[in-house]
Amino acid sequence: MSGTILASTINPGAASALTLQSANTTALTIDTSQNVGIGTSSPTTKLQVAGVIYSSGSNGIAVGDGTSFTPSGLNSIPNYGFGYTTTGAITSISGFGAINFYTNQVERMRVDQNGNLLVGTTSVPSPGGVSGQGIIANNAANNGAWVGTFQSAGSSNNRGVAISYSAATPNDGFNEAIYFRDSTAARFIVKSNGGINNYSANNTNLSDERLKKDIQPAGLYLDKICAIPVKTFLYKDQTDEELNLGVIAQDVLAVAPELVDQNGWPQTENDSTQYLSIYQTDLQYALMKALQELSAEVTALKAKVGA
Repeated sequence: MSGTILASTINPGAASALTLQSANTTALTIDTSQNVGIGTSSPTTKLQVAGVIYSSGSNGIAVGDGTSFTPSGLNSIPNYGFGYTTTGAITSISGFGAINFYTNQVERMRVDQNGNLLVGTTSVPSPGGVSGQGIIANNAANNGAWVGTFQSAGSSNNRGVAISYSAATPNDGFNEAIYFRDSTAARFIVKSNGGINNYSANNTNLSDERLKKDIQPAGLYLDKICAIPVKTFLYKDQTDEELNLGVIAQDVLAVAPELVDQNGWPQTENDSTQYLSIYQTDLQYALMKALQELSAEVTALKAKVGA
């Protein structure tokens, strides 16, 4: 016979296991506690595949390759399923606890009981008074390594990271969309209204001559700058009453269209309506050029008066 069933069915009163053998080797065992073992004759869980995976005292389900790897905390409240090999694992240490992900027998990531995704850490940290929720990554003091990296493999129309408020429109100066701090203070904040808070003296714009071509002196800007009205306003969806000081893109377009971006600001991701925006840095240098023109006029007037 190619297979044999050994059981206590002949003597129902006997306390023995139900065993299925193949080629004189035990293939499946149902012990007296109704634990099922495949590849092991001493299952320690309700279903254990390939061997004794972790120490006794568990009442979950083990699926693995027969190694003795015991993930940390597995036996504390092990009520649900586990699956792992010598190099990788997915475990659930509690029905209401975390789901843990292991590689090379070291925990790398978990989804905790609150739904937070923790990478490189086992708890939600609060460095410098900042409490994290959602996705928390830690490079485990690996100096020089990025905490997170996103890479696009597309050859065109590449996009990076999108942050979207799906249930609110917090267009104000109080909520933060991006918050960066070191161990002592906040350094860079992007507000939910699009404003940026940082140490402005640290700002840099790439301006090396070796990266530029067709370099020419700029035209005259004093008359153009004087023709652009400066106004105060509120945005239609602004949730606070703090007045904004600035210019209207249509006013700038009528005087200096080179300072206006006409094709780069859709209302939504696939909206064909393009709102006008200002090249703020270019406007800054136009102001600088206007001051230079005004300074030249003042110098000429001084020379005339002196004569």
